[in-house]
Amino acid sequence: MGLPLVSPGNGIPGLASLNLDVALRYERYLGIGSVATPKFGLIWSPLKGLELKASWGKSFRAPTLQQRYQTLLVFLFPATSLGGAGYPSDATALYVQGGNPDLKPERATSWSLGAAIKPTAIPGLSIELNYFSTRYIDRIVAPIGFITQSLSSPLYAPQVTVAPSRGEIDATRAAAGIFTLAGVRSYDPAKVVAIVDNSSVNAGSQPAHGIDAIVRYRATLGARDTLTLEANTSYLVSSRQISPTQPVIPLAGILFNPPHWRGRGSLSWDHARVGATATLNYVGNLSDTRRTPALKVPGQATVDLALRFRTGDRAPGALRGLDLILAAQNLLDTPPPLITTGPVTDTPYDSTNYSPVGRFVSFTIAKKW
Repeated sequence: MGLPLVSPGNGIPGLASLNLDVALRYERYLGIGSVATPKFGLIWSPLKGLELKASWGKSFRAPTLQQRYQTLLVFLFPATSLGGAGYPSDATALYVQGGNPDLKPERATSWSLGAAIKPTAIPGLSIELNYFSTRYIDRIVAPIGFITQSLSSPLYAPQVTVAPSRGEIDATRAAAGIFTLAGVRSYDPAKVVAIVDNSSVNAGSQPAHGIDAIVRYRATLGARDTLTLEANTSYLVSSRQISPTQPVIPLAGILFNPPHWRGRGSLSWDHARVGATATLNYVGNLSDTRRTPALKVPGQATVDLALRFRTGDRAPGALRGLDLILAAQNLLDTPPPLITTGPVTDTPYDSTNYSPVGRFVSFTIAKKW
């Protein structure tokens, strides 16, 4: 619900406008309970061309059926594949992943502060700067980020049962909906030295905060030409703590997690029915903490180009209302940065953040009636 508390017509000095947005959402889930989540937003314009924004709200997400009841997958790995050291060469470990019926809903509290500036002295220019913060409680996650460090990193010790009893081994094997031999020829309970449980859990805390900045400038060049420049960049910091007894683990900037920096810039030119847009996309570098010392994974910058021709409404016959677009994604054929791999099935790049698609050229014809 939007409440325009003050409008420009009120003529209040230092208060050109003031708008309040209020929302309330109520949800009820069988077996989980009910929750009400409020949200508030405020936009204050002390003078023409300047807006100050603030927002605060809560959110709620129930675990999905898959997250609660997904079949347990149990893999039998060589202990060395999970980071084990000092074990016999034929030692193995059971690795478990799948659903968790005891999962609780995720909750989050978010707030932001921002400013939007459109200086009257420079027509066509707009600048937006925003700070955001979100703190998740009971975030549903797989607790082990890198399974190759399951038996070597103390961060994952709470998820590992070392020297399990025969009863624990048999119970894990019996609970498996699917049991797979991964890199071993046969299953021998006497050679199992650890059980690694990477089933979904509720992380105690997962905060994230950062800054977004957007700059746009549109200039008119002559009677029929316009030039538009836009740049958008963001910086993110995030971490996770599974429980109060475990350490805080950084997320942003680590392999297979969002990078600290992302950016996108574009330059567009339009002349009557002809237009062209060039775009630079940047995904920042990461740290590969699977090795000690950590390895730096460089970022990826790609260039896109699009050319467009519009026939317009005055073209004759079937040519009327046509849009012809010739586009090239990753024009310079920039590959994703490579990372070290273990099993041959591993992708040799961070598939979460970087695109493996090389130069891709397309031609589009759109018709309007």
